[in-house]
Amino acid sequence: MVHKPAYSIPRQFKMKLLQVVLVLLFVAFITAKVPPNRQSSLNVLTQVQSVIPSKKSRSSEQSAADVLNSFYRSVLTVQIEAVQKVLDTEAELSAFGETVDYWCWENNVSLLEGTIRWVGVGYSNCLAKLDTSVAEILSEVYSRSHDEKVDLSKYSVFGLFRKKNVISNPEAIQKAIASINFGITKVIPELNGVLPEFEAKLNEKLTNYSGCLTQKFSSAKVTLDSMLSSAKVCAESY
Repeated sequence: MVHKPAYSIPRQFKMKLLQVVLVLLFVAFITAKVPPNRQSSLNVLTQVQSVIPSKKSRSSEQSAADVLNSFYRSVLTVQIEAVQKVLDTEAELSAFGETVDYWCWENNVSLLEGTIRWVGVGYSNCLAKLDTSVAEILSEVYSRSHDEKVDLSKYSVFGLFRKKNVISNPEAIQKAIASINFGITKVIPELNGVLPEFEAKLNEKLTNYSGCLTQKFSSAKVTLDSMLSSAKVCAESY
């Protein structure tokens, strides 16, 4: 019987594989503070941000589409920072729970999970509210150069977040990324003299959105602080 030579992996492939492994290990190291089951929440937001169209014109002057896409990127940046903040807080509380007797922490396990999930619900509602208000601005802008009114809801960029929890179920959002429609950036008319006004309105909505996220986290922080305080009192009793 003739034996076929054993298959050998090319050295170049081995080196490439090693590089990939090293990169993955590095990413795991720098994100160690965030629980592994939560890291995907940040990853999916970064993925959504990465598919937003970049500036097409090489000119220093911005078009209406450029302003709108920049706004979308800013929204995702604000959301990433907000999610990072709540996940850091969750990680810190979980780490504290490991330093005390389980008797003093067991009642907080499910409460912590539930509270963080409710923050995710609140964040989703904030984004839905923003999405609706931006659609109203876009409808107004679009109607300036068109005789008829148009339903721009089909151009909703953040519709994939509606009733989806980026903290507890980011996979649902990830599956919908491919369906994001940036068609509005193609049909929105040039605003020329009123472009600053358009940008100002979007910035106002961004500020309101940021405030909404802050309010949702602050409300949850009351419960989280109470959990920490109760656990400390319990631990000091033993």
